[in-house]
Amino acid sequence: MKTLLFAMNADAESRVRPGGRGARIKQNIRQIGGNTLEMAKKLAVKTILVCDDSPETRLLLKSVLTNDGFAVLEAENGLVAQALAEAHIPNLIIMDVVMPGQDGITTIVKLAANPETSGIPIIIMTGKTAITKLIDHDSLQVKAIFEKPFFMKDLRAKIAEIFND
Repeated sequence: MKTLLFAMNADAESRVRPGGRGARIKQNIRQIGGNTLEMAKKLAVKTILVCDDSPETRLLLKSVLTNDGFAVLEAENGLVAQALAEAHIPNLIIMDVVMPGQDGITTIVKLAANPETSGIPIIIMTGKTAITKLIDHDSLQVKAIFEKPFFMKDLRAKIAEIFND
């Protein structure tokens, strides 16, 4: 990251050897376009999509995850989550199961069928204990299932584990 930020200085072109590592970075920065410093910061931040019909749960997760340095997208149901996931390709999805409209399981199956979203890891959160036994999370991108209520430290640990793999 230091090299990337160094290459964004206005006089960086005079310091870069043709064909060297700095030249490749400079070329990548040129391809990004726009405000490169802002884009570099955005590229370094992981995005988490939180999908839950409970505004309180979304607010809690957004507050904690934003404080932990993540960008957070919010969805109140599966349809909105699917649209956001397809438009923004987040690094992780935290998905409730039982929601009005399109439920979490249907959304996960649809995301798994889409080549652009099939690799996004998912953490399921549910208040329905019986549902956790029905989910075959080995065949989907589901990395963990948390039953509500859950401990935030456990969720944070799982997120760290997912991002460190």
